[in-house]
Amino acid sequence: MLTTLEDWRLNAVRVPRDFGSAQIEALMAELARRPHAAGFDLLLDYTGVRRFELSADDLVRLAMKRRAAFPDSPETPLKSAAIGASAEVREMVETWDSFFEERTRAIDTGVFDTLESALDWIGKPEALDAARAALQR
Repeated sequence: MLTTLEDWRLNAVRVPRDFGSAQIEALMAELARRPHAAGFDLLLDYTGVRRFELSADDLVRLAMKRRAAFPDSPETPLKSAAIGASAEVREMVETWDSFFEERTRAIDTGVFDTLESALDWIGKPEALDAARAALQR
């Protein structure tokens, strides 16, 4: 699910077909096992998601857990870009984003139609080939 692209300080995630709180927790656990990569930008590919289940309570709990992993005033926010997101996933991403609205944001999120536009927004267009390969695994 998670591939770390060290050269670009980028984590690429191919979100599984069935997606919900268990998969988010597994992703967060994987990031915790890679402390050096936990501070890398994140690219999430939702194009393969067919079933999405996340309760409002789980969304709040998981967002607060993720928020606790960041400093109160980071120098620069991490970027988290989603591609291929359905309307339901887009709504979840927007809600998730609301948990990171401090004076100095911990995470900036964006939802994009293409991998190229997501990487441009993150500021890493040169990672296109590596990201594409990581997301096809």
